[in-house]
Amino acid sequence: MGALKPDLIDEVMGALKEMNIEVPTDIQCIGVPAVMERKSVVLGSHTGSGKTLAYLLPIVQKMREDEASLGKITKPRRPRTIALCPTRELSEQVYRVPKSVSHHARFRSILVSGGSRIRPHEDSLNNAIDMVVGTPGSFLQHVEEGNIVYGDIAYLVLDEADTMFDRGFGPDIRKFLAPLKQRALKTNDQGFQTVLVTATMTTAVQKLVDEEFQGIEHLRTSALHKKIANARHDFVKLSGSEDKLEALLQVNCIIKILIFEEVLEPSCAVDHYLSENQVSTVNYHGEVPAEQRVDNLKKFKDEEGDCPTLVCTDLAARGLDLDVDHVIMFDFPKNSIDYLHRTGRTARMGAKGKVTSLISRKDQMLAARIDEAMRNNESLEALTNDNILSIESREVSLQDCRIALLKSGGGAATVREKKGTACTSFFLFLHKKRFCFCY
Repeated sequence: MGALKPDLIDEVMGALKEMNIEVPTDIQCIGVPAVMERKSVVLGSHTGSGKTLAYLLPIVQKMREDEASLGKITKPRRPRTIALCPTRELSEQVYRVPKSVSHHARFRSILVSGGSRIRPHEDSLNNAIDMVVGTPGSFLQHVEEGNIVYGDIAYLVLDEADTMFDRGFGPDIRKFLAPLKQRALKTNDQGFQTVLVTATMTTAVQKLVDEEFQGIEHLRTSALHKKIANARHDFVKLSGSEDKLEALLQVNCIIKILIFEEVLEPSCAVDHYLSENQVSTVNYHGEVPAEQRVDNLKKFKDEEGDCPTLVCTDLAARGLDLDVDHVIMFDFPKNSIDYLHRTGRTARMGAKGKVTSLISRKDQMLAARIDEAMRNNESLEALTNDNILSIESREVSLQDCRIALLKSGGGAATVREKKGTACTSFFLFLHKKRFCFCY
């Protein structure tokens, strides 16, 4: 971290030394100086690239500077930094980072998250606190019960911001922001700095972010929306008669395995099939109670444990640091963004990994386009089953249009003359159909 030494105080550098972190990642080189300058930013970088430290280190330092220059002191129920995460598991993962840094930089953080009891949180909040990490719902519950007060909040972090805005957290986020924005209108109020963290950013989500946080600056690394460099990607095409479960057993052969399903029923079937074939598994999906999910993750991550295979839905695809050797997609995702999030569970922080996708006939076109984009080192941002099917259908229909015109006796000149009207009408029909379908 020598490149960041002029920006970071000795206490923060000491924490990095204890973590054996010596060289900053790309997002840390971009993010730390920007947050130090009190800019509100979106930090976009691939999974496992060190985004948590990219915002945490400068925020911790700015809190220390606020203490010295503005006389800010730590108070009960009045945190200065809020970090919101979409799930309890991700909140716990993020929380471990400030806990590690606090041993050197001397600040106090607590965790409030869904699925756990309120009373212990309430007792902790009655002590002096600097940072609260948790889920939006839990945070708002504590605000309503008077356990957390907005008055001193100076730094706001939304981790996995794309998930927050894409998966139904919008109302909670706006409810949380309303008092902060109202407070910022008051004379002499210092306002608050916002940091959004994401591994993907679609055009639709970016529009929502820009509307909610006007003037926010987007900082991205060149690897955003591209394949993970150290992961091998294999696409296994299945014939109509080939048994998908048998194919899964063929590729399930490395130490730490993560198997993704789209829905719960196949997840249960896969879990049962693997158990029958002497493969120890644990489950991770929305029907598993929160406490059990935490226990299952611990069993899976235990190096000496006997559960090397985690069977899961996309609930495990975003943010979690699982140190997986092999990601298997039993069900292929419907878009490239989910593909990126799933593959991001392996090959993290420079490690090597493998991704195997079982490709049914309905997924072959999307898989081929993703494979092609990765081979050409192109962005995977906009690829979905729907738009690829629309493109393929349009190409086939345009060819049919040309053939029909030729058969009618128009010849090449007639095709050129009539092609514009016929093709334009077909494109508009597809556009409207796709828009209505997506809506």
